[in-house]
Amino acid sequence: MVCLCASKLFHRDGNVCSADLGVSPIFTHRPDSAVLSILFEEQMHDFIEYQAQRKGGLVPNCRLHGVKKKQGGVPGTEHWYEFKEIQEIIETNTMRLSSQQREIMDSFASQSVAHIVGKENFHSNPLYFIQLAKIDHVYPFTNCVATRRFGKSKVMSLFAAVCALAAPNVRITIFSTGLRASVQLLDDTKAYMAGYPNAARYMTMNNSRILQLTYSPKDVRRIQSLAGGIAGNKGVGGSILILEELTQIKIEYYFEVILPLMTVDLTTILAITTPKGEDNAHTREFLRQKSNKEKIFNILEFSLVCDECKKNGESIECQHNMHKLPPWKSHLRQRLLKILMADVPRMYEQEGLGAPGEYTDRCFTFESIESIRANTPITKPDSLQNKIFLAIDLTGGRQSNFAIASLRVLSDSHFVVSRFDRRCNRKPRQHTQRH
Repeated sequence: MVCLCASKLFHRDGNVCSADLGVSPIFTHRPDSAVLSILFEEQMHDFIEYQAQRKGGLVPNCRLHGVKKKQGGVPGTEHWYEFKEIQEIIETNTMRLSSQQREIMDSFASQSVAHIVGKENFHSNPLYFIQLAKIDHVYPFTNCVATRRFGKSKVMSLFAAVCALAAPNVRITIFSTGLRASVQLLDDTKAYMAGYPNAARYMTMNNSRILQLTYSPKDVRRIQSLAGGIAGNKGVGGSILILEELTQIKIEYYFEVILPLMTVDLTTILAITTPKGEDNAHTREFLRQKSNKEKIFNILEFSLVCDECKKNGESIECQHNMHKLPPWKSHLRQRLLKILMADVPRMYEQEGLGAPGEYTDRCFTFESIESIRANTPITKPDSLQNKIFLAIDLTGGRQSNFAIASLRVLSDSHFVVSRFDRRCNRKPRQHTQRH
């Protein structure tokens, strides 16, 4: 077990493990979080073994963001810059990304750095490549949450195309919610690849909806887009998994088919979705990760509701994040959508503003619950006589009927309990008992 301190690697006993890093350390101390410690150990284990085999210490000292392919440098660096060059060429020939789309694209690339530069290259020097990608550490799961028509699917197809053109032997698997979406995503990916010179020479697509680039027998890159149930997709895999509309994926499919693939070393999961209500399992996980310090998800949230308005219950009226609208969405049309969805404000909050809604089946609104909590607690009376206590069970009886009972203390030795029958036409039954 090791930790980084003052640009040196130390064992637990304090002995120096290697020479100066030559680059700024990613971790200044061993993370306290159990989750981050696992990520830390995963990124450091192979790095220590690799450096122990070298006589001269660590990798050559070089400027991270000034390395060019022709200058040599650390093996794998050329693939990272090739990724950026291919992205720029395809954007020029096809479409230009908005600032929000570029942020999503950069995050997807950074979290997939191990596959872009090559797993062996990454294992030999993870700290270098982590800092090259300008991130703190590699998360196994990245979730992008944004409103409808934000351009998420276009970014996903563009990323798959660029990654396949730049990363040797990469395997990308796209999980879609339906056949139509699956076909559209792979067609978009193929169209973006066609925007790169000479890519069509190496490109083939079979009847199983698998897009393949064959540069040599030892360098075959594959993208497959899947749609279907658990039985048909069990056993599939990939180094990069892309989930389209995560909140629409059935939770059984998510647990049985997708999540077990994350146990494979360096497997990266990238998800895009529009938020749903808190009764959606994926939305609840997103909210937990957003508020939890021990995150295992990298969260990208593009909500048109600011935190202050959300806290004050003014999400519908919030105008503070309207600058995040992509260029193809109109402020006027956004106001029109608000008017048309006036009768379904929670739906507008999710679909139009990209903010997770409350539970759709709760008995009381969040504001009502907070109002009750804010009231002064009832103190215990000095005497229980002539006091009436009312108890309500919202799910009592058959078919989730209300159960209502009241209790009144008549004297020190008598009290009355009334219960209401399930049928409304019956009068309450009363029972007088002695203590």
